[in-house]
Amino acid sequence: MPPFIVQELSPAPAATSFLFLAQTPAPAPAGTSPGGPTDTGGGSPLPSLLIPVCLFAAVWLLLIAPQQKRQKEHKKLVAALKAGDEVVTNGGIFGVVTQVKPDRLVVEIAKNTRVELEKTAVTAVISPEADAKANPAAGKGAQA
Repeated sequence: MPPFIVQELSPAPAATSFLFLAQTPAPAPAGTSPGGPTDTGGGSPLPSLLIPVCLFAAVWLLLIAPQQKRQKEHKKLVAALKAGDEVVTNGGIFGVVTQVKPDRLVVEIAKNTRVELEKTAVTAVISPEADAKANPAAGKGAQA
């Protein structure tokens, strides 16, 4: 094989790495500030700290604070449960509280059918006023 064909087929790894190094910019002389979009020029660190603080505040306002509010409301709801309350469980079962124990409730879900539930399984208390507001026609009686 002629030598010029062999040279064209063989890669030159040393030349490619030197070309890469030749494209990198030279370091700036000591004592000068290159200036640029990311260089603060030795100024205040406030702009670099402002973005994370704003992101944390946004996450707090949109996610954490509303969740804490819901938890407090649920805790009040569970603490106020008493016998005779009509409740809805997190499984979607409606029933009437017949007995309140320290850590659980006895709920009647059908005639002579009682189940014991953990207090935190209750998601809402159904009141007659809420039913009347949700369905005003039901409170007046069915009209044909």
